[in-house]
Amino acid sequence: MLECNENDYKYVLQDISNVYLGARFTYGEILENDYVPGRFQDVVGRIFSKEAGDDCSVYEHLCSMKEDSDSYKGYKQLRIRIKVAVPTVKVDKKGKETVLFPARDYTFEEFMQDEALKHNEEVLIQEICFKKRHLASMHI
Repeated sequence: MLECNENDYKYVLQDISNVYLGARFTYGEILENDYVPGRFQDVVGRIFSKEAGDDCSVYEHLCSMKEDSDSYKGYKQLRIRIKVAVPTVKVDKKGKETVLFPARDYTFEEFMQDEALKHNEEVLIQEICFKKRHLASMHI
C-alpha cells in the first residue's frame, strides 16, 4: 500500500459551482473544518458520521459502503465524482522502469460497481467532488 503523510489529500477547495474534498479527511475533521460548506457538514453529521463514525475517513467509508445504506443514498444524491489514481509501470527505451499515477474520474455508480477497484490496495482515492447545486437540493 502507498504511504501518505499525515496531511496528504486533506483539503477543501471551492470554485463557483463545485466543492473538492480530499479523501483522507475523517468525518470528525470535516465537522471541525471551517472551510467545508455548512450544508455538507450537516449531511456528514446526520448521515455519514452516524453510519461510519467520526474517525472513519471518506476513503475508508467509500471502500466499505453497502448499497442499502443511507450513506450510499446520500452520496448518490450528491452525485459525487471520485478521483482515483492507479499506479502503472512505464518502461522507457533504455529499460528503466518508472511508476506513474494517472488520475481518472469515476462517477459514484461506476466506482461502487467496480469491486476490484474498491478493494485494490495499490489504488489511491485522491478526492471527491460534487456540485453545490446538488448539495443545496439534497434531502436529508
